Amino acid sequence: LTWQPAKIAQIDDRFGRPIAVGEPANITVIDPTATWTRIMETSPSKSRNDAFEGRNMVGRARHTIFEGELVVQDAQVQR
Repeated sequence: LTWQPAKIAQIDDRFGRPIAVGEPANITVIDPTATWTRIMETSPSKSRNDAFEGRNMVGRARHTIFEGELVVQDAQVQR
């Protein structure tokens, strides 16, 4: 799902690479069963208009590692 788009965009030196020791880690861990309500005040987005405001959602990114750095932990932005 990631290596071909990265190759097309000519960023395959950093993205779409295998998960292996020595490779840059770009991974998102998703909990497909998590339920939550979209609330703009708790969103890291700079946008203030959201069609999903107040809606109950199913599935959530729990953790994201970008270039080896943990940037989302337990669905909370770390940086």
